[in-house]
Amino acid sequence: MKLDGIIQECVLLTPPELAGAASRPVPLDADGWVIFEPREPDEVLSFVWKSPAPSDFSPFDMISISMDVRAPKWGLTTWIRTDAGARRTALGEAAYYRCPTPGLRSVQGRFRWDQPSENFGVSGAPGAWKDIREVQIDTAAPEGGRISFGPVCLVRRRRVAGPRIADEEFLGGELDLERPGLERVRSAVEAGAS
Repeated sequence: MKLDGIIQECVLLTPPELAGAASRPVPLDADGWVIFEPREPDEVLSFVWKSPAPSDFSPFDMISISMDVRAPKWGLTTWIRTDAGARRTALGEAAYYRCPTPGLRSVQGRFRWDQPSENFGVSGAPGAWKDIREVQIDTAAPEGGRISFGPVCLVRRRRVAGPRIADEEFLGGELDLERPGLERVRSAVEAGAS
């Protein structure tokens, strides 16, 4: 997605606060970032931030997670529990909005992962940034390796007009070409056609 700069940003969780919100004890690396090294292939590490009172995250439209990935395959899902604009569920009015990575990813290095890739308006919950009760980040690295987490920030970005993503970006990184049923697409991309 093409984004045209950060308009506003604030830190929601520093790495030590993130470590304190982890589902198991996790160390910090030399840069002060949280280290996740899976103990077993199916381990999921969760970070749960509970708001002391309902929080209003507007005008922010994304949660940006600083990461340093040294794992062959990894996944990340952000869950946001809100009371505003919630769908009625068996548990009452509160609702969770799920923002996952599209399948397992193989991107390596240090980068920022933005979730959701669009604001909640596209998910049918335009008021979802109000009355936030909880943010949960789940991560896994089923083939082992190491994922380090830096600050978790709230970000407001200027969005550009026009196409959101170039074909090369979509076919080269956004679309998981290893998924069943995409064999012909993968062959075409490998052959240089788009």
